[in-house]
Amino acid sequence: MDQSGATFLIQWLEPLSEKVYPNVNLQQGVLECLDKLNVQPPDIEDKVIYKVLSEYVQAREISQPIRRLALALKDKWEHLKAQRATYFEDEMAAAEDEDNEEIMERNSDKYEQYRMLQEKIEQFKRMRMM
Repeated sequence: MDQSGATFLIQWLEPLSEKVYPNVNLQQGVLECLDKLNVQPPDIEDKVIYKVLSEYVQAREISQPIRRLALALKDKWEHLKAQRATYFEDEMAAAEDEDNEEIMERNSDKYEQYRMLQEKIEQFKRMRMM
């Protein structure tokens, strides 16, 4: 999705003046278009979009069906943002694992010595138990 496309569409939902909203058919059409857009997590960072959607969810002047559409869209986008955060955390964990493997490879000689020492200790313990 093009960020400017959503921003352009959301402008049609902004109140014309204080508490005077566009025609209900226009509201419904714009919300349905926004819902059909292929939204990616980086595309939904625009705070204006959330401000307008939040206003539609809370405003008493907005009809119940439109409020439901706005709430569903807001929830959908918040879920996508949460997935982005989870995706980022997963990527960071994977990068950390790769770093740990690289460190282990660099220290493979030390690790091998440690492993051999552990084996000798285990052998010594077994011999002592006999």
